[in-house]
Order: sequence, then structure tokens, then C-alpha cells
Amino acid sequence: MDGCHSRAELKQRMLPRSRVVEFSKIKSEEECQRQITNNMRFMRLALKEHGIPIEIRFHNSRNNEVSWKYPEFGNNWKRCSKVPQLLQLLSIVNERLKLKKTSTTVRDIYYGNVELFGNQSTVEQLLQRLESMFQVEKQFFNIVSTQKGLLFAGPKLSIEGQIFHQECQLVPYMNKEEVSISIGAGESCTKVVVLEKDAIFQQLIQCKNLVQNWIVITGKGYPDLMTRQLLHNMGQKLPQEVEFLIYTDSDPYGIDIVTKYMSHATLRNVQCSRIKHKGVLLSQLIARNRPGTHQMLVLLPLSLRDSTFAMNLIRRMMCQDTQIEEKTKRSLRDELQKQLFFQRKGEMNVVNNGDLEQYFSEEALRDTT
Repeated sequence: MDGCHSRAELKQRMLPRSRVVEFSKIKSEEECQRQITNNMRFMRLALKEHGIPIEIRFHNSRNNEVSWKYPEFGNNWKRCSKVPQLLQLLSIVNERLKLKKTSTTVRDIYYGNVELFGNQSTVEQLLQRLESMFQVEKQFFNIVSTQKGLLFAGPKLSIEGQIFHQECQLVPYMNKEEVSISIGAGESCTKVVVLEKDAIFQQLIQCKNLVQNWIVITGKGYPDLMTRQLLHNMGQKLPQEVEFLIYTDSDPYGIDIVTKYMSHATLRNVQCSRIKHKGVLLSQLIARNRPGTHQMLVLLPLSLRDSTFAMNLIRRMMCQDTQIEEKTKRSLRDELQKQLFFQRKGEMNVVNNGDLEQYFSEEALRDTT
């Protein structure tokens, strides 16, 4: 063809023109439904009635314009599944908004069409696309993540009328901004203890006498938003004399988990300003593992990846505008610097030679003195 000086130009010239469909920021559920319904109808007409390819345009989290075409031509045929996946998710979102249902989880969506989505992470990534596309949070679509965190309440605890008492249960769904949380009449709560690991959580809740006045929570590693939202609401509703304490491994990732509970870049309803980092510290691992008949391996070497992560975390904590108090920032930074200086890290499982009941008993005694 005239005017084509390269193969790439010729290929581009031979591609059919597409109908452009744009998704943009919305302000209400009604506007979201209207935009999805109109654009879905427009795309259906273009593809089925007129046989014209479509081009979907929207902005990502960095506010850069993204363009997806369907169908893809040439060597891009492997990417053509993205648009059907997106359209399927948009259809589900539109249905949830119309019916005002909040019971759909990411897992439900994935298992609704396993062949199309391939894996659950694809649904998560597409939901993040929709969040940036419409500039809203995932909860806006009436889609929630699968429950992850665990909760144990020594005293009788009521969350939106659901009772938690003396048994391990999943962190409940909380769909309101204002959540009612209360301790049962005649009961007392002295501490809310947050743990990084599920294994530590399961061991601690077996110490019935120790935790009879405690609420124990774990996010099983990095916490999901529901666990963080629960801590935020507890911080708002429980009396000021109730202590909020968090215990993690003595490594850079444990410190990072602490910051996740304390702060969030955009959401104010998932951060707990009352929570205090109490351990486990490198100094505690050294001091509390006394020579005896049973000695456990205490400290592990810090890898290059661990060191890099720690240095980046220090930089991020000290430079970014977070909701973490300056005193707490300095304390977390000091612990990270000790790990970097000694090039060592440790797991909470080995504190007190593995006797966690003794460790938490000593911690509780020290807090009361």
C-alpha cells in the first residue's frame, strides 16, 4: 500500500477501525449502573450486529489511559481473553448493584466461570482495574473478599448482634460504616491481642485462664481489609482502658505487618491508632531463651532480600505521610536497624524456648506493674 514504509505500518493500516467505549469516574451506584448498561449495550451492538471490533478505554491507578481491544489481531491473540473476562465481571457487578446484594465473594465469582477466569487472582486483578476505572473501593460493587482473619473472645463480645464467646470464629463481614460492638454485661475486657501467625493464635487461645479477659485476633500474615476494619471499629467502640497490642516475628516483614494495621494510604476506616507493637523483639528472643535442658535455635541470618526490604521500609516509614505517631515510627525504625546491624531475624515460635504461655504471662505481668 502507498505510504507504508515498514511492515509495522502496513500491519497497522490493515487493522479494522474500532468503536471506542470509555469508562470513567462515577459518583453514585445509579451512575455506575447506567454507565455499565449503556456501554455493554453499545459493545453488544458493535460486535454482534455490525461485526465491528471494540476498543475499551479507561484510566489505571496512576491515572494513565489504558486501551484494550477486542478481538485482538496479529500476534496479540493470546491477550484477547482480557476483554471477555472484564465484560463478565462488569455484568456481575451490574447485577449486584441492581439487587443490592452483598453476599458475593471473589471466590464465588471465580467458581462461577472457572474456564473463563483461569484462577482467582485474575478476578482480584480485574476488580482492581474496576476500582481504578470508576475510582471507587471494591465494597462499592457489593463484592467482598473471602473471610481470612480469625477471632477469639474470652469475654462475651457482640458485633452487629453476632455473639463471639470462648470459641474461634472467622472475622465477620461488616458492611456498614458504623458498626455496633459491645462487651457483655458483667464481663470485662482488658486487652485486644493481635498476632501475625495462625499457629501462635491457636496455641494462645488454648491458655483459657490467661485469655479469659482478652480478645485475640490474627490476620494470618498480612491482614485483609476486613480484619483491619474490625480492629478500627474496636478501637472506636471499646473503652479507652482496653489495651491494643500486636505481636509479630522479629523480621522486616513482621514490622511491615504492624504498619498495615496502623495506617492505610487512602482508607481511614481500616487503621487502628490505638494498637502498640510489643514484640517479639530481638532483645526478647535473646534474653528469654535461657540455657536449659531444651534449647531452640533462636536467630536466623538476614538474607539480602530481607535487608533490602528493611531499608526500603525504613525509608517509606520516615518519608511518607502516614497516620503512625512519630514515637511509634522511631521505635519500629530502631527495631529494623537492630536487625540490619546484627544481620539476624527470629520467629516468635521460639521465644522462651517455645513456651508461649509463659511469655505472654510475663508480658501481662509486666504491663500491670
